[in-house]
Amino acid sequence: MARAGLSLQGMCKGGFVLGIGAGEAESIHPFGYDWRTPVGNLERALIEIRSLLDTGRMPAGSGRTGLPRDNVPDVWVAAMKPRALRLTGRYADGWMPIGTGPDDYAEQLAVVTAAADEAGRPAPEASVLYPALFGTSRDQIGALLDELPVFKLIALFGSAELWRATASSIRAGRTVAARWTSSPTISTPPLCGRSRRGSRSSSSRTSC
Repeated sequence: MARAGLSLQGMCKGGFVLGIGAGEAESIHPFGYDWRTPVGNLERALIEIRSLLDTGRMPAGSGRTGLPRDNVPDVWVAAMKPRALRLTGRYADGWMPIGTGPDDYAEQLAVVTAAADEAGRPAPEASVLYPALFGTSRDQIGALLDELPVFKLIALFGSAELWRATASSIRAGRTVAARWTSSPTISTPPLCGRSRRGSRSSSSRTSC
């Protein structure tokens, strides 16, 4: 993954952002990967990726990337819970929260920043990332949820509070404004963000 990130960094106009997270069972089980310790897996990956990008070698000093490291990609981590948030502050260049409300956002950002301070690193760039489904009618959105698995996955990011409000609104014949959209934006999501390592245009970033 580190080698792929380095290669894409050189190939992509404006640079490349390597996005990583603990994942979810829906994306792990079908491929036979171990899901018993998802955050532990994330921690091991971040330790190794950070070492390979920063030093060119694995943490124990073995192996090598074999690629130039004069312009390495930023690493962004999707994190919501305390342990993953601390890992974000310790190893990442950017933080991606998903569907976080204003109050939770402030608390989570404080955890990320404190972990970065403890590690002696700059605080990761913070973003707001909200999944959204657009359609011409509720019937069309319902059909898309049935037809396309990726739409079902996006819908899973909705909180129980949001789904209860949506159901209540539909029963009353009203349109609900999701609480998601009330959060303040700290910066642009990593899909379009400026690297802390260069002066690339924000309109030309690529993420994965």
